[in-house]
Amino acid sequence: MVEGPGCTLNGEKIRARVLPGQAVTGVRGSALRSLQGRALRLAASTVVVSPQDSFRNERLHHD
Repeated sequence: MVEGPGCTLNGEKIRARVLPGQAVTGVRGSALRSLQGRALRLAASTVVVSPQDSFRNERLHHD
């Protein structure tokens, strides 16, 4: 999970987990520059998705 002062989407603070069935489409940020190898893959697996994407996924799986 990622959270903190720089974790925002359209000015809204983000705090979420990537759920089964969701895909990480991008990872970026200065905190990731120091990560290498396994740590970078771990960071990519815990990257935040937007609340809107979580809601969309929830609706797609329940309709």
